[in-house]
Amino acid sequence: MDYHIRMFAGSPTLHRPTLYRSLRRLVLMATLASALASCTPAWQQPVAPEDVIFLSRSETETRDNITVTVAVPSEEETQQLFGTNLYKSRVQPVWISVENGTQQSLTLMRNAVDDAYISPAEAAFLRHAGPKQVDREMDLFFQTSEFKNPVSPGASVDGYIFTNIDEGFKNINVDLLSDTALFNFVFTIKIPGLNTGMEYVDLDQLYTTIENLTATEDLQARLQNEACCATNQKGTATGDPLNIVFVGDRSAIMSALIRRGWHVTEINHMKSALKTTRSFIFGRQYLYSPISPLYHYGRSQDLGLQKARQSVSRRNHIRLWLAPYRFREYGCLFRANQPRHRGCLL
Repeated sequence: MDYHIRMFAGSPTLHRPTLYRSLRRLVLMATLASALASCTPAWQQPVAPEDVIFLSRSETETRDNITVTVAVPSEEETQQLFGTNLYKSRVQPVWISVENGTQQSLTLMRNAVDDAYISPAEAAFLRHAGPKQVDREMDLFFQTSEFKNPVSPGASVDGYIFTNIDEGFKNINVDLLSDTALFNFVFTIKIPGLNTGMEYVDLDQLYTTIENLTATEDLQARLQNEACCATNQKGTATGDPLNIVFVGDRSAIMSALIRRGWHVTEINHMKSALKTTRSFIFGRQYLYSPISPLYHYGRSQDLGLQKARQSVSRRNHIRLWLAPYRFREYGCLFRANQPRHRGCLL
């Protein structure tokens, strides 16, 4: 029997042994897919929101007689609140509360929170794993958990929008539409769970004293005396240049960077190393891949961020250091610029 593929003028002819091997592969892949699907745990009874501490991390803003509060539960908290681990399906619920003190009804624009937001039915379907009756109860629970429009004058409404997952920090844009106006609220929420370098740095304790500069000329003089570049740990070789300065409130600067698509980076550990390796080998995007340390003020960066491309081998870096001086009570920032890499001084 001939065990090879014979090429003819038309299409190749696949002989029986090769066909059998291909069919076996397909059967194996289908079996594995079925096994993986069956690994989703059955739906558990959700915990009441007041018994989960995620609301203690909520942020609130009041403007134009409207009060908006937002919060993002962690992976563990999400499992408690919804009875299933939505993070495993890359779904992240965002809790939003709106108190309407105006004389008009308000409509929350879901696609402003996430232009690819996930419906409650889809979010529940992704975690179906039990009998049909249990799945129907799960569907109903997810539907009742969603934020319900409109918010009538003098009323308050709260609920969840199911979004695509972010780690570390999440930018949340809340657009409320009335008959005559659009009200916009923007939040940057820290999400527990990602092991980042900033968890190990207390910026408020870095210096015993911080000089406050009030004259522009004094700030310019201090900047001119800064080193040109970050260095290696021993200070024997230069790295990325320090070439931009930000002046402002730390939280406002961080919020602006997150809104522009920068992501905090994980520290080096076994799990992040495996993620980085997979991203490099398979050309996958890894938004939170660790970055190498560079040194300034005798220490490695206080905070690292990156903008990932489609692969870990293509990304832009930002490294931030808190400066030992302020300008009119605000902190300062610089930028380093090399091909595909950027570093900053905070």
